[in-house]
Amino acid sequence: MIFSNSNSGSMYVVLDKKEIEYCRGLAKKRCKYEIWGDNCSEANKTYNKGNLNSEEDNNKTERIGLYGEKAFSALSGLPVDETISDEGDSGWDFLLPFKEKPKSSGNIRWDLLADNTEGVKIDIKTLAFEYPKRDENYGELYVTASKDGKEHKLNADYYCFCAIIHHDGTTRDKRGYKTEKDANFIIIEIYGFISANDILTNAKERIGNALTRNKNANWKNYYIKKEELISTVEFMSSHKSYLDYLYMDLFW
Repeated sequence: MIFSNSNSGSMYVVLDKKEIEYCRGLAKKRCKYEIWGDNCSEANKTYNKGNLNSEEDNNKTERIGLYGEKAFSALSGLPVDETISDEGDSGWDFLLPFKEKPKSSGNIRWDLLADNTEGVKIDIKTLAFEYPKRDENYGELYVTASKDGKEHKLNADYYCFCAIIHHDGTTRDKRGYKTEKDANFIIIEIYGFISANDILTNAKERIGNALTRNKNANWKNYYIKKEELISTVEFMSSHKSYLDYLYMDLFW
C-alpha cells in the first residue's frame, strides 16, 4: 500500500508480512557482522560490520536498509538488487534507466548527468527511526563524507532518504526499545531526494562529526536538511516516463 502527504511531499509505503520476510531473508545473506565482527576495523579498513549490527542483532544494518529498498522498489517497479558481496555494494541501489537522452526540467539537472549513459543511479538511505536535528549546523539526514581521514566518493546521482515511522514489533533490545524483528507490518516514510551535485556544491558547510557515542569514530558526514529535498511526488513524477507501469504499485 502506498499513500502520499500533499503537505510534506512525502510518500508512505506499508510493507506486509511477506515483504518483511523477504527483507529479513536477504539481510541474513548480506550480513557483514559474521565476516568482520567487532574487530572489523582491524580486519578490514574499508568495509565494516554495519553501524547498527551487534552480537545481539547481527544483521540489523542490512535489514533496515532493505526495508527502504523494498519500499522504493514498490514505488518505482524496479527490482531490489539481490547481489551478495563481502566487499559491499557499488555505491547505489537502483539504476533508473534512460529510454532516451533526457532534457533538463524543473529541479532535475540532467545536464549534470551527461557522462551517465545508462540511467540515474539512486542510493537509498533508511533510518531505523527519525533523528532529531542536533543544531543549526546539522540536518536531520546525512551521507558519509570521509572514513579514516579519506574522502568518501559519492557514487550515486541521487540519494533517497526514508525512515521507519511505525511498526507492530514487540521484541525489545538491550536498551528496552521495541524493534521490528518480529513485526508483521512496517510503515516507511520516503522523505525525498537530493542530488550528489547539490550535496557537494557547499560540501565544506555540510561536514560534521559522526552521530555516535564512539569517541574513536574516525569518519565525518555531509548533513542535509529535510527542506532541501526534492519531494518524492515531484521526483517520481519527473521520472515517470522512465518507469514501467506494469511493475509499479503506484499509478499516475
